Amino acid sequence: EIESPHAVMLMKTLKTAGIQTRRTHPALHQAPHLGGSGPFPNASRFAAETLILPSGPTQPIENVERTIDTLRRYLS
Repeated sequence: EIESPHAVMLMKTLKTAGIQTRRTHPALHQAPHLGGSGPFPNASRFAAETLILPSGPTQPIENVERTIDTLRRYLS
């Protein structure tokens, strides 16, 4: 996972490089089926700004390195 206030742009950059990402689940208080409410600004921010990067034990090291290189270019 990675957190960025520019999550949407970062997702586009990674997608252009052929790297799949996805958003995290909504904050629990925003999930309609749970009926939650209330001001939880940190939970809302994390849900809005966090991306899930490719991961797992079978992830080829080349994919990991490409993801890291793309993130470094984006951040520089």
